[in-house]
Amino acid sequence: MTASAELAGAAGADVGECVRAMDWSALAAELDAVGCAPTGPLLTAAQCQEIAELYGDDRRFRSLRYRAGDWNALHRDLYGELVFPLQVVIGLDAPGVDYTGGELLLVEQRMRAQSRGGAHTLPRGHALIFTTRDRPTPSVRGWSASPMRHGVSTVRTGERHSLGLIFRDAA
Repeated sequence: MTASAELAGAAGADVGECVRAMDWSALAAELDAVGCAPTGPLLTAAQCQEIAELYGDDRRFRSLRYRAGDWNALHRDLYGELVFPLQVVIGLDAPGVDYTGGELLLVEQRMRAQSRGGAHTLPRGHALIFTTRDRPTPSVRGWSASPMRHGVSTVRTGERHSLGLIFRDAA
């Protein structure tokens, strides 16, 4: 069985219902305003645990698992010339219970201004949609591209798992 098939089985059919029920206009407005948007709950605690347990096998997929002392430098997920503009990350553990620290960091490099950063804590089963490369921002001359980078702050205690959905090579 493939990792994607196992993830689909672990997540269950109601994830599609959750996605369809989202207020996509509000999510789009939030993405336009700040370059990211929280979705609310997508997975149950049991589904999150089932997915996180798959991370023990490194051959299946690249996991996003951080232990105490781990962090991830600010970066951009770029895979060649074809780049899908959005990425989704789903928290699989309970912040403050399973781990402390480990906030998702987003930094926007603004034209002729200071960079703007944000730290986001993902509740278990909730997702954050964010810009992977550049986000369009209004400027005096029309529109410009503001580069975005993301990373993870140092995990202070416990273990943090998240499921990253990177849309590349999508047909």
